[in-house]
Amino acid sequence: MTQRPSPRGRRVFIWGITSTILSTIGIVPLIVVFILGTTVDPNYGWLLFVCIPFSLLAGGLGVVFGIIGIFAARDTQQRSVWPTVGLLIGGVQLLYAMIFFSGALS
Repeated sequence: MTQRPSPRGRRVFIWGITSTILSTIGIVPLIVVFILGTTVDPNYGWLLFVCIPFSLLAGGLGVVFGIIGIFAARDTQQRSVWPTVGLLIGGVQLLYAMIFFSGALS
């Protein structure tokens, strides 16, 4: 028989999946704007000013949920794959925003 995961184990999984989904939802508009800007029309670059605040919000929440998931996994002695993935994707978004707003990309 297969053992059902404990409620604490499901909590780690839920925090991790939530972190990964939020981070992915935040990075998809940036990818779409880059694709539109490079293939269709370079004037679509102004959409970055609309997408980056949304990406910062989603990436920041993904990082926070990923950290919570990692601490919950550490508490229950389980693997923390999904929280780590969400944390990394959210961290990439925040790093991109820091580079963008510092003027290094212009």
